[in-house]
Amino acid sequence: MKTLECAVMGAGDRGYKAYGAVAARHPDKIRFVAVAEPHAERRRRFAQKFKIPAENCFNDWRELLAGPQIAPALLVTLQDSLHLEPTLQALAKGYHVLLEKPMAATARDCIALVQAAARHRRVLQVCHVLRYSRLFSRIKDLLAQGSLGDLTCIQHNENIGFWHMAHSYVRGNWRKTAESSPLILAKSCHDTDLLTWFAGTPALRVSSFGSLVHFRPENAPAGAPERCTDNCPHEKTCPYSAIRFYLDPGRIKPPLSLLTGFSSQTIWDYLKNPRAGSFTSKITMDLSREGILKALREGPYGRCVYRCDNDVCDHQVVIIEFAGGVKASFVLSAFTAMWERTLKLMGAKGEIRAADLKGRLELRTFHPLKVRRRRIGFDAFSHGRGDEGVLLDFARAVQTGAAGEALTSARNSLESHLIAFAAEESRLTGRTVEMEEFRRRMGLAVS
Repeated sequence: MKTLECAVMGAGDRGYKAYGAVAARHPDKIRFVAVAEPHAERRRRFAQKFKIPAENCFNDWRELLAGPQIAPALLVTLQDSLHLEPTLQALAKGYHVLLEKPMAATARDCIALVQAAARHRRVLQVCHVLRYSRLFSRIKDLLAQGSLGDLTCIQHNENIGFWHMAHSYVRGNWRKTAESSPLILAKSCHDTDLLTWFAGTPALRVSSFGSLVHFRPENAPAGAPERCTDNCPHEKTCPYSAIRFYLDPGRIKPPLSLLTGFSSQTIWDYLKNPRAGSFTSKITMDLSREGILKALREGPYGRCVYRCDNDVCDHQVVIIEFAGGVKASFVLSAFTAMWERTLKLMGAKGEIRAADLKGRLELRTFHPLKVRRRRIGFDAFSHGRGDEGVLLDFARAVQTGAAGEALTSARNSLESHLIAFAAEESRLTGRTVEMEEFRRRMGLAVS
């Protein structure tokens, strides 16, 4: 196959660092030829890395789509609220689209995107990268091989990590539902996608409970100022100190027992430059002490976590019943030491226990009664190599015309989004959501 040429909307963390790194490693498979990015320095950096000419650099996604089609494919890594219109217009113009999750901010908009891709006969693939992770792919293989017999129950935890919660969902871009989407969608449509993939059938009903209990003004310690940079008396003891977390991330030294599953490359990338390998690089491109302090004093990331304008949940529980009888419980929590997914799948002939950060996978069979353990190194900066898997699968789908075979096609990914929206509705109303009625109400034809 020849190299796929691709335009990019959004040259931030996902567009530049995640998928840009993949494209740089595989120039024979995919090549970025145009970029739309409002941030001038990010746009310049992206263009320089991929040798994009000035005429193919745009300040806004509308400018890119206003002219003739530049390439066969388009990567959309804009903020959640900006996914719908650019993708609809790109599909209509003839682009095949790889779309960062979540697809859109409402269930009806997600359905509209799936329908538009079918109408225009274009590939629309969603970055549900965990399906391509080595650990989760191996679990799916074990299920397909019948290692557990009939699957009956799944317990799944998304342990956000107290520090990741503070960065992204208290101080950061996903802190307010109206400006992005509910936490269950923004953070965990990955997880509802895994549950759907493992169960292998659509959901019948969904119940959910959750709220924002901790990151609230009334929980601020006495004397805490608006910003961590304003001489906070609790700086040395507060786990959410922005000074410690962003200015000197090298001081944060997790126990080695928590890092046993990290790939050697991940550990090396962090140790050689903690600021570049941590969340510090997400708040400013100037990684000098002065640049970081400026970002903390002037931007959202220096705010006290108890003085922010956040409203998304900091914990949520979801119960799902799937067609075919599989039941799943999913717990999403900010209050964990590490950012890690842990799960247990239980079947008639055995069980699987796994933890992605530690790279742990255990298959326990009932007869013979035996435990088989395997370590699968987890590259934390690439979702266990899932970023590479989804981008290369997209290139293959476009080049071969096999849109329906893409592992994370929009049609395949839609159910996970609908479950997330139903979970949020259940949380807000206190009622179990019947999924057939929900799909019909959202405008999806139900046979």
